[in-house]
Amino acid sequence: MQEIKINRIEFTEEKVEMFDLSVEDNHNFFLENNILTHNCSKSYSSLQSANEIGCNYAYFSGFTTPLSLFKYLQDHKDDDLIIIDDTISIFKNFQATTLLLNALHSNTDKRKVTWSSTKLKDISNEFIMEANLVLIINEIPKNIGKDLLNSRCLSYEFNFTNFELLTIMKAIADIPHKKLTKEQRHAVVTYISDNIDESSQGFDLRVQNKVENLYLYSESKWKELSAPLLSCKDTKLSLLKEFIRSSTTLKEAQNKFIDSTGISQRQSYRYISKLKGEANVLH
Repeated sequence: MQEIKINRIEFTEEKVEMFDLSVEDNHNFFLENNILTHNCSKSYSSLQSANEIGCNYAYFSGFTTPLSLFKYLQDHKDDDLIIIDDTISIFKNFQATTLLLNALHSNTDKRKVTWSSTKLKDISNEFIMEANLVLIINEIPKNIGKDLLNSRCLSYEFNFTNFELLTIMKAIADIPHKKLTKEQRHAVVTYISDNIDESSQGFDLRVQNKVENLYLYSESKWKELSAPLLSCKDTKLSLLKEFIRSSTTLKEAQNKFIDSTGISQRQSYRYISKLKGEANVLH
């Protein structure tokens, strides 16, 4: 079996890449989304990297029962990699969660997964998990502590700004499309870039796909049809931006923001961090 130990992610303007660096005794990789920013390329990055590495991988997404999960893991136990993507039903079921935790880690050298039931037919009631696992989830359910997963995986939280997402979109636009040219795909990204900022809400990688579909639907009206997708703004962030632009120092803008909104100083720093690109011009 090919050894795949992923422990670093690099994002550049040219590509989104996950490296296959060896880490002793590590078998798993956990990608968590920031709850404020859904769809931050976790699935895209994982699948792209698996394809570039050329490994034998299995991809699972959707609802599953505990028994179906056991069978699926057993069927792919000798693959190089199993990618489990946003299968929230696993964490809502105690049996399924236990199976997954056993597949992720063991106190011995062997990750043994066991199912004790008379309902099993044509498969063994236990197996040794040899595959590496990539676990992708938007938000860890409250019944599962983050430490429980972190102790079994190399854990990364995807927490991108809107402008960092645009960088990823540019990389995606370079990938050949069945119906759109490279120039058309980049025209879509340029339009998106011209109409979003850090105060834009609901902005994720799915927006790119939606706008591209509208481009295919009407090459003459796609911008008009796409506008509502990019018009939702965080009013407080928009207000902070205006204060930053009209102030001579960041401190002055912060004080105006606090006075206008009534939020605490600590909360104001959280908003400022979201606008760090524009805040930096004041230093």
